[in-house]
Amino acid sequence: MANGGQATRLDRLLVLLETGAPAARRAASEQIGDLAQEGGQNSIHALIYRIKGLLRSKVWETRVAAAQAMDAVLRHAAPWDPPAAPDGDGDGDADGDDDGDDQQLVTFEQFDLNGVLERGQTLLASAGHEFDEEDMDPVQRLERHRQQLRETLGL
Repeated sequence: MANGGQATRLDRLLVLLETGAPAARRAASEQIGDLAQEGGQNSIHALIYRIKGLLRSKVWETRVAAAQAMDAVLRHAAPWDPPAAPDGDGDGDADGDDDGDDQQLVTFEQFDLNGVLERGQTLLASAGHEFDEEDMDPVQRLERHRQQLRETLGL
């Protein structure tokens, strides 16, 4: 029953985000963040999904309140720590840098958004044939994806 009560509480808070006074919207945003903390990492995706629709509201105050709620939820999210890339040669070099500059990853400071907008390709839907790589080992697949990314972004 506690889970049902929590859903009801979330529904009421979302209604406050849409229709409440500015102070009530801000308080509802913070309480949604508290729900994220109480529910742990598993509930964060569900909360984001519920808030996401309000970000496109026609009412400015609702969009602001939804952004504040999203901020409150994401403050409770654990930092993403992706697993290391698979290493095919066994030398402990998980990022595959043995080829020199060709393998260098782009950092935020190096990223040129204007260059991507000028030279990059438009991203479109696909039939999914690029995912038919079952015969490739993980290192070859990673290198192919990196090359495709460079080509797509115009780097």
